[in-house]
This record gives sequence, C-alpha cells and structure tokens, in this order.
Amino acid sequence: MLTRVLEPEVMDTPEEARAYDEMDFSAVNAAFVADLVAALTPADLQLPRDATTPEFTPALPTSLPPTVLDVGTGTARIPLEFCLQVDWGHVLAVDLSPAMLEIAQENIHASSYRDRITLRQTTTTPLVAEGARFQIVMSNSLVHHVADASQLLHELAMLVTPGGVLFVRDLLRPETSAAIEELVNTHAGQDTPRQQQLFRQSLAASLSLKEVEAIARELPIETTVTKNSDRHWTLVGKAR
Repeated sequence: MLTRVLEPEVMDTPEEARAYDEMDFSAVNAAFVADLVAALTPADLQLPRDATTPEFTPALPTSLPPTVLDVGTGTARIPLEFCLQVDWGHVLAVDLSPAMLEIAQENIHASSYRDRITLRQTTTTPLVAEGARFQIVMSNSLVHHVADASQLLHELAMLVTPGGVLFVRDLLRPETSAAIEELVNTHAGQDTPRQQQLFRQSLAASLSLKEVEAIARELPIETTVTKNSDRHWTLVGKAR
C-alpha cells in the first residue's frame, strides 16, 4: 500500500482558482448532490411532509438561518448544484481561499440562487467553537487537502444537529503507483499535463478505505463508509 503524500499548496492565486473553476466537474457534482439527496429522508431531518406522500415539502422558507453547510466549497459549484436539485434550504458555503470565494461570489451572482447561498471565509474549527449546527453538512473533495483528516471529520460531525445528516465524499488512494497512473489515464487522459499532475497528486494525498473506516468508527455519530466508484469513497453519518 502506498503511503499518503500530502499535496503542495495550490490554487491560492486568482489565476489558479479561475483555471480550477473552468474544469468540467458538472457530472461529478451532479452525482454528489443526487447521492446526497438519495441519502436523506424527512424523518432524518424532521422536515414537514405532505399529508399523502412521503416526499419532502416542495419548499421551505429561504429567509431562515442556513440549514445546509458546504465545507471546502471552492467556487461554490456544489451549493449551486444543490439549489438546482433541491428547492428548500439555505446553504452556508465556506472556504479558506479568498481567490476561490471571489469566483464563488461571481458564480452565485450569475445564478438565480443568490438568496439561498451565503459565503464565508472560514474553516470548521471556528464554526464548532461558535456552536453552529446544521441539518445537512456536506463536503466534496476536501479531505485529501488537509493533513489531519481525523480532526476535520470529527469537526464536520460536531456541526450536524440531532436528526441531521453528514455527507462526505473524496478520492480514494490506490494501492500502487501503477494503479494511480491507470486512473490518471482513464479519467484525465485528455487533460493537460498540469491537470494530470494535479489529479495524480490528489490521488496520492487521499485516504485509503481502511483509514476512512478507522476514523469513522471514532466519530460521535452513526456512520457508514462505502467505496462508490473506482476512485471515490463516501461517508454518510446520521446524528441522533
């Protein structure tokens, strides 16, 4: 098994953030939100239901405080996809990169969801200290960027209100260098050499399934961990 190799810091400049935003992750983002929605039930979130169906109420007031947290939002593509697929909830989208958040603001302003997404430059640690809680806490492809994945996942779990759901997805570290190259060729074969190298580094910086499972067993909420593609794991947690 390959040992984990953390990525060098990237995408801190406006140029790097813009280049990242121009990469096409639309299918991956749509699948992330669709899988999140599939993991939710009205009972989990204690949301009102129609008297005759088990479906969610079509809309909830968007003037309420944020009910959804997206951590490591980048340029806000996941919150925008969430609002496209789900017609309730207000999203607090957080990231540490000013360059990413500047483009995120542009993307939100250009959408019809300006009243449903709020941006904030922060990490999970201040939110936990503030006692913030959310019905849905989601994070896509952030874990492989941080050195202490256990601390991040613990703080994400602490931000879920009782009855709420944690949904985290990230890359899965292959067992060999050859397996990394196979994934790069399969999923980034048409990309630029720079983009291929970023993907290669991200795979090397990711956790193994056993590492994710070990962390999940220590979280203060009930969790399940699955391998959902040839390069991704997903953690779903429910706070009781």
